[in-house]
Amino acid sequence: MDSARSWFQKLQPREKFRSPSRRKEGGDEDNEDTISEMDEEAHSNVTKQKVAAAKRYIENHYKEQMKNLQERKERYDAMDGLTEDLHLMR
Repeated sequence: MDSARSWFQKLQPREKFRSPSRRKEGGDEDNEDTISEMDEEAHSNVTKQKVAAAKRYIENHYKEQMKNLQERKERYDAMDGLTEDLHLMR
């Protein structure tokens, strides 16, 4: 039974895994609210930056794909013209 108890205790959350603001016992709640609001704003700004970077990446990728498709079409058309010329020569 002791081995089962020790195994179960390993699964229990410990204080060191919790966020620093929750470790405090007591303290000013307004200060904690201000800190959490600042954290949310910082996370929000980071998220906006990540979204903008992802958007730029997707747009650039799309432009590159369209460019590659256009070049492939031009090569195909040029090759098609050459094969027609070969058939006419026969």
